[in-house]
Amino acid sequence: MKKQIIIFAAVASIALLFSCRKKENEGNKLPYLGGRVVLINSDTPVPDAVVRFAKWANTCLTCPMSYIEVGTDTTDENGHFDIPTDTDATMAIAFGLNSIFSQESQAGDLDAYWLHGGEVKLQLTPPAWIKVSAVDVEPLNPEIDYVQGIPSTGTLIIEPVYLITPVYWGVSGNISQSLYYRFVYINDSIGYMINFPISPPIPFDTTEYIITY
Repeated sequence: MKKQIIIFAAVASIALLFSCRKKENEGNKLPYLGGRVVLINSDTPVPDAVVRFAKWANTCLTCPMSYIEVGTDTTDENGHFDIPTDTDATMAIAFGLNSIFSQESQAGDLDAYWLHGGEVKLQLTPPAWIKVSAVDVEPLNPEIDYVQGIPSTGTLIIEPVYLITPVYWGVSGNISQSLYYRFVYINDSIGYMINFPISPPIPFDTTEYIITY
């Protein structure tokens, strides 16, 4: 009888602990605000993003731990999504429209959310494009035949591209990047690669950069 009482008390304590984490925080903890999906390195909301709630679990006794989806939600016009109070998910991951965002967000920690309160912020990386050209300015440099360039991120290009005419590259928006370029001289000698820092390109738009020499 005593053993049954102890077991019952333990089960009741676990159930109470699980239910308490779903309640509004008290004392110095923050209120539960749900979650929000924004563009990376900004506060710009992403509407209509799908948020998947998941946990790591065994699907059978001999199976390895795997990712199991236990629920979903869709962000509103402010990028907000609700986190169910009865979920046993341990993470939240945002997925944008495949035609716009090529990859999902990093996982948001729901255990930390229930422990500390506040807001789960998920970031999606938007596409962007850069237009790059090289211009010889006064005094002119007749010893230079042309300029080669290649970005450090974005579309993979095996060989440097000639910047004789403007070149377009697909890159990630809101993320600082670098363009590397070098001079090819009329005597067929090739200079060292030079780093040309690029400020974060504007998401969903084309930002123009001009290399002058």
